[in-house]
Amino acid sequence: MMTVHTAKRLAAILLCLALLAALFSGCKSKEKPSSEDETTNYPVTIGDLTLSEKPERVVVLSENLADIILALGYEASLKGKSPECTQSELSILPEVSLSDLKTLKDLEPDLVLVDTEPENAEELALQGIPVAVVPPATGRSDFEREYSDVGSLLNGKIDGAAFAVKRAQDIFLAIDDITRMAPSSNIVITACYLYDMDGTAATGDTLAGALISATGATNAFENTEQGDTTLAALKLSNPNYIFCPTGLKEQILASEELSGLSAVENGLVYEMDPTYMIRQGRTVLQAGRY
Repeated sequence: MMTVHTAKRLAAILLCLALLAALFSGCKSKEKPSSEDETTNYPVTIGDLTLSEKPERVVVLSENLADIILALGYEASLKGKSPECTQSELSILPEVSLSDLKTLKDLEPDLVLVDTEPENAEELALQGIPVAVVPPATGRSDFEREYSDVGSLLNGKIDGAAFAVKRAQDIFLAIDDITRMAPSSNIVITACYLYDMDGTAATGDTLAGALISATGATNAFENTEQGDTTLAALKLSNPNYIFCPTGLKEQILASEELSGLSAVENGLVYEMDPTYMIRQGRTVLQAGRY
């Protein structure tokens, strides 16, 4: 059986904490190319939005997209953020929401970044507020799409996209390196990440699920889709390790329904900062702290 220390190391690997810190350190500004002819970079079209020039006043209303912007080193263009963007580097930015159109318009944004289609999209358009929707990545190839979209919007469809895709590829190369370094074993280790007690988990079609598999562990919900599962399915899979957001461990351990699980009986339920499984950018640098 793996020790508690090894289990915590598995969680750290899951989040790519150590190698990714080395990946990003000391090379952020040098790696960003700059085109001499901006007409080759713009216009850029992402979804329903077309930008004719590089944005200088960006408002980000997604903690995940804010994290990617930090990973790419493009935060200098940010002029506002939503309250959930709690990254310390963004603490000086004013907070705003999509529903507060007056405050949002007062910021004079030339680009607003969100990860889901706004309910008030028509009203935003009438107010002349340019909004780009960049959904979270669901897997490895989609990870490159997400980074490419953000890079294209903020630094052009050639320079920005190329740099962002390279950064996304480097992240997964680091994950591959971690996987190759893991000791080979004939023992199958299963793990899962539970978001709540209602059956929401990191399934095989999600990026979080892909990261679990990349550690060399078998994702207990590898063959499940769209993050939906059930406690009955959890009992059937009976994972060796359970990871969950801060505050959920106590509920898992207190649940009579889950009391027979291997992870519960052996005390192998571990909490982690929930942002680790939501933010797909700079937050991976927190790995060394776990």
